Amino acid sequence: MDEKLKIILDNYVRLIIIHGEASNQSRVRKANRYFKRIYRALDKLREYGEEGKEALVSVLSHEDGFVRCYVATHLLNVEPEKAIKTLNKLAKLKNEVGGDARMVLQVWEDGTLNDPKNYF
Repeated sequence: MDEKLKIILDNYVRLIIIHGEASNQSRVRKANRYFKRIYRALDKLREYGEEGKEALVSVLSHEDGFVRCYVATHLLNVEPEKAIKTLNKLAKLKNEVGGDARMVLQVWEDGTLNDPKNYF
């Protein structure tokens, strides 16, 4: 993996972790600030095309549940089997990540998760 791409990917993961921690602590303003930064990092990953997609796939099994949930959501259009499998596992959790995964699966199945910024 290109060193610049690795830095972008590491930043994307770090931003998701910070966002998840802020969400767990009910720090809404901070969570919202990092939410916007996550999508800016995703835009940078998109610039790498297939290599950027493969970088995302490489963190689909990350130890942090928020990271797995975000990555799976962002991969739904390009790696639906892997993404749905990950989201289904997360949906079994009895925490915020599980709730997020259940919501993503529901809107995906309903066909209402159609904002292009949500996808790679």
